[in-house]
Order: sequence, then structure tokens, then C-alpha cells
Amino acid sequence: MDTLTATSLPEQVLGAVDAALAAGTVVIQDGQLQLAAEAEPAADDALLSNLDPSNSAPKDDPSNASSGECSLEQERLILGFALHGEQDNSPIWARFRAALGLRPDQSVPDSLWSLPLHQQLSSEIEAIFQGQRDLRTLNGHTLIESTRLRLERGQIKGSLQQISADITALARDASGLIANDLQIAIELLQSTRARTLLKAAGSELELALRRDRCIEQVAQTMLNAIENARALVAGRLGQSIELECFSSERETLLEAMTQERCSAISTGIAALDMDLQGGVQPSDTGKLNVIGARTGVGKTTVGMAAAMGLALHGAGVLFLSSELSSREITARALSHYAYRRDHLACRAWILEGRGRRREVASGFEAMLSQWQQERDAGVIGDFHSKALFHATAEDMIDAMHAAKARNPGLSAVFIDHFHALRPSKGYINRSQEMEARILLLYQAAKACQLDLFLMAQLNRDACLSDAPRLDHINGTDAIAQLATAVWLLEFERNSESFNPGVLQLTHAKCRNGQRVGDDFIHCKTSILQVNREYNAITSEAHC
Repeated sequence: MDTLTATSLPEQVLGAVDAALAAGTVVIQDGQLQLAAEAEPAADDALLSNLDPSNSAPKDDPSNASSGECSLEQERLILGFALHGEQDNSPIWARFRAALGLRPDQSVPDSLWSLPLHQQLSSEIEAIFQGQRDLRTLNGHTLIESTRLRLERGQIKGSLQQISADITALARDASGLIANDLQIAIELLQSTRARTLLKAAGSELELALRRDRCIEQVAQTMLNAIENARALVAGRLGQSIELECFSSERETLLEAMTQERCSAISTGIAALDMDLQGGVQPSDTGKLNVIGARTGVGKTTVGMAAAMGLALHGAGVLFLSSELSSREITARALSHYAYRRDHLACRAWILEGRGRRREVASGFEAMLSQWQQERDAGVIGDFHSKALFHATAEDMIDAMHAAKARNPGLSAVFIDHFHALRPSKGYINRSQEMEARILLLYQAAKACQLDLFLMAQLNRDACLSDAPRLDHINGTDAIAQLATAVWLLEFERNSESFNPGVLQLTHAKCRNGQRVGDDFIHCKTSILQVNREYNAITSEAHC
């Protein structure tokens, strides 16, 4: 986006005036701009009324009718995508919100929709998406059920039959379409709405010139309209372009200096905590941390242990995997909890159903009951997960936005793993694609105010080197460049016999230094004792 300067404002105004002079719309008389048709100085009130933006477009103008029909069609498709099927369509709505550039705490503006019906449905979808309704799954069926409950409680008025028919019709419009159709519908809606903004601004400009308003105010209004149209098309509705200065940020700085400091939330792994200044900082999120290893070494195991460690210390955690199924994620997470709470019969492989006997693990129900009690008491945080096979970075970002909207207290997201994601099209080579991929994930974590823990693959040179290095991360240097901390895992090399339960962790990058308590330290490697049956780190040694 070009930066708007003080000198560009008069230049744009002069350009508009020159165009009006060339078209014969205005003339210069006695050193002043006047309309060509105005022999008398007084303006016709009826003409000014007709030039009002709300009345300027003739109702039978074919171009306006065509634009309106296009807008309605795209609106119906977008709403239909969020309502069709029996699955949870929250990621679809999150993709729409992300395309607009909305922050997690912002709602889709009503002005985006042409019909009151679409505005009402959008508001209700937003409420379900934000977790403000009893039902959490987002689709047409749950929207109808949510509306029925609210009608019975007297919270709203209307016809359930009519609302059901409207929702069913919208869902039917989107049935059989593919994800690319959603993207096209979003882009067309953005374009149509931007054109509408510019047309209204053009009419307002002509009206203002006729009324001889202050040219600086007119120019600023036009620039605001242009920037709003740009923001809509560029996908940054939730972002302000106003520049900050010392005085405007005074209150923000005062609050930052005087607010009560939140303690860092530990991952439960000292080797990670020392590089994170104690753990995840809820008031200072948006950092990228990388756990790298070759296949089969244990990056997922260490990542799961860190995720559950954060949850057991009170943090809200999201675990996304393109390798593990939902059953495997849940079993591994619960096995870690079982180890920490002494339910030792609940090993991961037993919870996954891989045991020889088909029976429920001893103490399983008691363990779940204890988890729920601790969760209700606020002793531990939320642990959410989702398996996303054959997913792109965009799919992961949609899940992040949806989870953050429903749970504002979410502090960290784990992605397992970066190199298992499906490549996005449109890049010259894989290295370029992976660089764009990490930038997207990093920026999304910043926008959602989440610390991103990324599991990543090391290349084969890591096995040949004396110790793994940052340049051994497969594909792109951008991962290491953006990271706050990087931990590289390998099996211990100096032991007399191979032991898969012992991992050597190299502290490859610590942007903010290493600290234990108030003491700064320097540690190059750590030795982790790993219990893979429970996805837990049982002991550590640092040197």
C-alpha cells in the first residue's frame, strides 16, 4: 500500500478538479469553481437532494441492479458454506473472517450484508462461532436449533418455520460446491462492496463541490473512502492505518508499566522453560518456538509433553496435527495426565486400543472424572486438539482463528508438524512455498495472540554433523530467522548402548537468553529421559 502523505492530498484533489474541468462539469468564474450549469449562485435544493449518495443511483440503472444481484448471490454462497452439511463449519467461517482481516475480538460488520435476513443470520453465526450460544457446532441444523431455543425462552421473536426454510435454502445453494468457490465468492463480495463505497464517495464528492464545502475536508473524506475500499479488498478491515505518536500511546504505555505482571506458565520441561524466560508469557504472546528432529526421534513426544505441561499449569492449549488422528492425540495427552496423576494403568497404547485385550484400562473413568474436576476448579487449563490430515497452512490458520474466537484465554498452539503440511500452489519451488508458509503461520499466531510451537523436520545432514544446527532445519532458513527459541533433538551419541528413551537436546537459538529464576545461565545441551508410554519427560540434565 502506498503511504499517504500531506502533499499527496492536494494532488489527488487537483486531479479530480482537472477531470471535472475537462468534462465541463465545473468552470472557473471570478477565481472560484462553479458548476457549468449554474448561471445563478443559488443551488437548487431538489438537485442537491438528488445528488445525495443514498438517492444518487437510479433504481432502474442496469449496472447497479447487476451489482446488487452479484452481491446477493455471493452473500448467499458465503452463508450457505457456513450452514450446509452436518459437520462443524467453524473453520469455513474463520476463513471468511481471516479474508476480511478481522481480529478474534471483532465481529463481521452488518454493513457487509445487503438484506436484514443476511445480517441476522451473520450475527447468529458469529454468536455460535464466538461460543456465545449453548450449541457449539456451526451448521444449519444447530443454527435452527439455537433459534428454536431462543424463541422458546422469549429472547427473540419470529417464525421458526420461515427461519428454517431460509437456512435450508441457503445451505442448498452451497451444496456440491468446492472450497475454491468459497474463495471466489469472498473475493467477489469484497470487490462489489468496495465499488459501492467508491460510487457513494464519488456522489458525495460532487455534492460537496456543489455546496462549496471546505476542500480539505472533502479531500480527506474521499481519501478515507478510498482507504476503506482498499482495506476491504486487501483483507485488513480490522486493522487501523492511523499512525501512532508518543502522546497517543501514553495511556497504553502507562498501563503496560503499571499492570500486574502475569507469571510465566511453565511447559513442565526445564530445558524449554530456561529458553522461554520461565515459560509462556500470557501478556506477551505471538512468539515462534521450534522443536526440530529427524523422523522417529521424538519431536511429537516432546511437543505433547510441553503442551500438556502448559495445560496442567493453567494455560489454554491448542494441539493441531496432520499426522496423528484425534484418537491418538487424545490418548497421548491423557497418558501424560495419567503419569502426572498416578493412573499408571492408562498408557498411551492401551488408551489407543492397541492392547491385546479389549477392555477399558483400569482407572480410566476415575482419571477422566479427576480431569474434569480439576478443569472445573480452574486448577488446569483447556486442552483442545484437532486432526487435520492433508491440511495446508491456511487450514491450520482457520483452526487457530476459530479456536481463539471460542476460547479467548488460549495462550499457545502446537502444530505437528510443519513439513507434513500439504504444499500450497502458486510458488516457483518448494523452498519459496515453505518460506511463505512459515510467514503465514507466524503472522496468524501474532494476530491471534498465541505462542506458536512448531514441530519441524531436520535434513539428513543433521545425522552427519557433530551436532544439529539451525541450517539443518529442512527447506527454508526463515523458520530459524523468525524463531525466538529453537530446540533440536537427537538420540544420545556418547552412550555405550542405544537407548530410545534418552534424547539429547541442543539449544540452537535463544533470542532472549537463558534464565532459571532470576539467574542468567548458559546451557548448550540438555539430556532428556523420555517415557514414551506416557509421553512424559521424567528427568533432565543440563550442561
